Amino acid sequence: MVVPFSECIARPPDEPGGRQNLLSDHLLAVARSWGDSSGNLPSRLRFLAGLLHDAGKARARWQDYIREVAGRAAPGANAVPITPDSETPPPSGNKGQPARRGSVNHAPLGAALFFYCASALLEALRPSPAELRELRFLIIQLCYDIYDHHGELSDLDREPPWVDTLSKEDLEECDLGGIFAFIGGFFPELRDKTATLSCASHPNGLSDEIFSWLKEAEKAWEERVIRGDARLRHQIASSQDRYHLAAQRCLRERTSGLIAADRYDAAKMNRSELTREDAARGLDRLLKFCKAKGTAALASGKGTANLLEQRRRLQDECCEAYKRTPGEGFYTLVLPTGLGKTLTSLRVALVACASGRCRRILYVAPYLSILSQATGEIRDATGLEVLQHHHLSMLAQEELETLDSLLLESWQAPIVTTTFNQLFRALFPVRAQHTLRLNGLSGAFIIIDEPQVIDGAVWNLFLHMLQAATEVYGCQVLLSTATLPPLEFGISRRIIHLAPEVESPRRYEIYSVPDPLDEEGVTCAAIEELKRSGSVAVIMNTVADAASIYSRVKESLPANVACYNLTGCMTPLHKAHRIQEIASRLRSGDKVAVVCTQVLECGVDLSFRSILRARSTIPSIVQSAGRANRHAEGGQARVMVFQFLRDGELDTRRYVYRTGAAVQETDESLSRHPSWEEPLTREVVEEYYSNVMARNTNTAALETLVEAACGKWSALAGQDPFGPDYPHIDTFVPYGEEFLSPRMRDLLLRFAPGGCEELYERYLDKRHRAKLSFAERKRFMGLLQHFVVSLDLKAAEHIVVPAPEIGICRIVDAKLYSPETGLAHRVGHGYDVSDGFL
Repeated sequence: MVVPFSECIARPPDEPGGRQNLLSDHLLAVARSWGDSSGNLPSRLRFLAGLLHDAGKARARWQDYIREVAGRAAPGANAVPITPDSETPPPSGNKGQPARRGSVNHAPLGAALFFYCASALLEALRPSPAELRELRFLIIQLCYDIYDHHGELSDLDREPPWVDTLSKEDLEECDLGGIFAFIGGFFPELRDKTATLSCASHPNGLSDEIFSWLKEAEKAWEERVIRGDARLRHQIASSQDRYHLAAQRCLRERTSGLIAADRYDAAKMNRSELTREDAARGLDRLLKFCKAKGTAALASGKGTANLLEQRRRLQDECCEAYKRTPGEGFYTLVLPTGLGKTLTSLRVALVACASGRCRRILYVAPYLSILSQATGEIRDATGLEVLQHHHLSMLAQEELETLDSLLLESWQAPIVTTTFNQLFRALFPVRAQHTLRLNGLSGAFIIIDEPQVIDGAVWNLFLHMLQAATEVYGCQVLLSTATLPPLEFGISRRIIHLAPEVESPRRYEIYSVPDPLDEEGVTCAAIEELKRSGSVAVIMNTVADAASIYSRVKESLPANVACYNLTGCMTPLHKAHRIQEIASRLRSGDKVAVVCTQVLECGVDLSFRSILRARSTIPSIVQSAGRANRHAEGGQARVMVFQFLRDGELDTRRYVYRTGAAVQETDESLSRHPSWEEPLTREVVEEYYSNVMARNTNTAALETLVEAACGKWSALAGQDPFGPDYPHIDTFVPYGEEFLSPRMRDLLLRFAPGGCEELYERYLDKRHRAKLSFAERKRFMGLLQHFVVSLDLKAAEHIVVPAPEIGICRIVDAKLYSPETGLAHRVGHGYDVSDGFL
């Protein structure tokens, strides 16, 4: 059986009984978005690749499958999930439903047909030898784009990727004559050939001819891969800045073009940007917001008049500095903590968009705690809608082509807030779907908050890729922190420093405790500091240590003294509520003790009279000090840095801070500077970074750029901002509904009148989510994220309902979740994702 090409569909109708989504319409839409049939040769080849990327869907078996799916989804039928762009049909249904067909993989056939047609096009055009070599290698790369466009990104191999997955029968299932007639309409050079083929009286003979040609071409493929690899290595080696050239080659712009064209057309989704008018209105509202916030802070004693005036003046000066240099790619905002970096960064970004230089704001933070707080502040300050994207927003990997994921991964919103992990997936993608968000970088103003937490081993690698993105996508980058690592080993462009020299306040003194402390020692020191100063934060390196110290401190305090535990083992909703509660207690002058992980280090607006910090690294210590006397509301605060030994023996710092040079230099720096006041902080930080770079410039990691540029993509794919990634399980916990804001409570009533338990049931119901609009899906997923905790596999082993096919699993019993510690008390000793950096 062969289905006429003109009758083939790309996916079921968008609604029952609606217009057919013809395969030819989809192929043409992707081709026009990805290339130009009348452009230069590379652009024409992309156009041809677009025409053939889904040509494998013309197979009779695939057409049978997709029509069967459409029939099952019709009213009154036994509905099944529809994943129209999926490579593989869903598994067999429940009892009573017919078994589904086996895998119908369409990508290999599309890649093979493109290779056949593109080779014929070059033969007809006869480009120069030098151009021919480049175009032949481009064709190989485009073949991989097609082959991988629903899966993981492959390394270039000396055999075509379809060798083990394509058979002559696959070709025989297609109306090849119809496909070639379709192509001939856009490529006159192929018209004679395609006319002959389309009129072939023996379709099987046509299949034989193409299949035989593909088999013979395997030798030519190997030769072109070898020569292309050698040519690229020579070009990179001959470059004055070899890593910069390699990074440009590594940015998956071409792949992203195909993925965006394919997914946007399938979802009927449009790109969304921040208009100059909306940016101007947001800017006006931001200025009023800052003024009101300053007045309220002064009235509540949260800051002095001098400090508030310094923040306002710095914000004005930074914006003026940007206006003087609006065309650069990189900017920095290096200011001591507590001087309003987030709002200053946002104002600069709005100025860039209001001027027309940029068309979107992308705010990137390391931790969910910072992201949630910043997202709310950006929304309140500007009055603009903000799309928040992080790993808890994602559905199961098997469903990456569905609409829910597309809404989040495309970053097609005027303002997007996301995490370092998601930005790294854009620059170092594992799957083709990850490249989709590269389109979100186009014309974006990117605020990277607290970049110093990025692992030193990948810092320069990240900067090289980030520079390539600014050059390809015309985006601008602002690095905002109090402790900025060196940039000169990763960025060769001009860097504009927006912040002027400021007179640093004397809000705190840091000093190093000479002897190590165990659990009992830390507990005693915390209680003593609480009695002396009235408020103390104890910052440990791991969740397990924070939970252990918390229980000891709480037991030692009177019942009327507030004691809190904060870690990444709390739901975002619970954690945000606890932070608000802590802030309220501190404002009221109550005695407060907080035992936490690094969750307080960045972006959390809390101010303590005393800080105890388990020894980490110098930048981390300085960030912790930023929570001491943050608003200069009292006399000089004290920051005690101590070496922590679990059970008096084990230094748990090694579970989190694994870079030897950073740890060694921290210890030596603390020996050189056993104590210092805030004005000396910048000098200590610069000395630390200088010595760390002298120990290890991490140039070995940059060699992965060369390998990936030459075709070994696996060398670069999946780089992690915090070092090696560890498996985790996203776990739904039905706790804290009462903490929802009025707006979120209204959303819950709309989506799940029965409460958060019903909300999770709705998440499991794909048919229900499929009925939601673009904006409704976005709000639904954002609401669900309020009740999710990310757990390592060991901690989740006995408390999560096993469901590997579901993106977000459920806790076995809600009673396991503690109102005090969340799930931190369930985390065992040793390293895990939550232990490490949440």
